[in-house]
Amino acid sequence: MTGEHWLDFTAAGKDKGLHLLCAHFGIPQENTYAFGDSYNDAPMLRAAAHPYLMNIAPADLKAEFAMQIDDVAGVLKTLGH
Repeated sequence: MTGEHWLDFTAAGKDKGLHLLCAHFGIPQENTYAFGDSYNDAPMLRAAAHPYLMNIAPADLKAEFAMQIDDVAGVLKTLGH
């Protein structure tokens, strides 16, 4: 699933995908945002400058990622997208 302002990665190696997209499009790492809710999202969240964990995520992931949200659209709206 892809929206107007985001890509949704479903395969393993999401952190590598994030790095490849940044390199391809010339996006500085400090401008990266990632949203995830499960263990397979953790590498991507660690790679992003601004990781957001969904509140439905497991407790141990919540202990690692401070920014926790219910709604991706709300964050995108705050960012101006």
